[in-house]
Amino acid sequence: MTRFWIDNDYVPVTLLKFVEQEIIGYRTMEKDGYEAVIVWIWKKELNKEKGIKIKYDMVCEFKIGEWFVQTEAGKTIEFDMLSNIDSVTITWTWKGKGFQWVIRRYWFRWWPETHGSKFHRRPGSIWNRKPRRVAKWKKLPWHMWLETVTLKRVKVIDRITLDNEKLLAVKWSIPGAYNSFLKIVL
Repeated sequence: MTRFWIDNDYVPVTLLKFVEQEIIGYRTMEKDGYEAVIVWIWKKELNKEKGIKIKYDMVCEFKIGEWFVQTEAGKTIEFDMLSNIDSVTITWTWKGKGFQWVIRRYWFRWWPETHGSKFHRRPGSIWNRKPRRVAKWKKLPWHMWLETVTLKRVKVIDRITLDNEKLLAVKWSIPGAYNSFLKIVL
């Protein structure tokens, strides 16, 4: 994050790096039931002796809207397409904490540590004799976070090209881990 001086006031902004993207295909209404463009972010060159030449690592689909002009596969999405856009929708995945027990997930109290106790981090009773199942609301160990989050109508402050890096400045902060990928929909 940083801040810009706009209209005699400091405005907090987040700088997002634009990564080159190449179009690898399309979804059509006749074949798939919707229209979208398929782009990749990272391309890996694999073992050519086995016949595997290219693997696309980060593949995304974007719905074709008024802002997008259909081009042929193999062309790149340019930074100039963002020139007349005021707000964007940003989607990302929260950094997960993996599988966590109830001590970290729900802040349960530790059980006794001494006198031969072997019940330190357990959740305790999970209830019922009848019905013979665990209640839906029961707090138990599970995978923590790693959810998809969307921010809508994020205001775009400026587009900056600095030392061959294309940066998009958006207002306020964008939560998430450093160097994580965000999906920006216009």
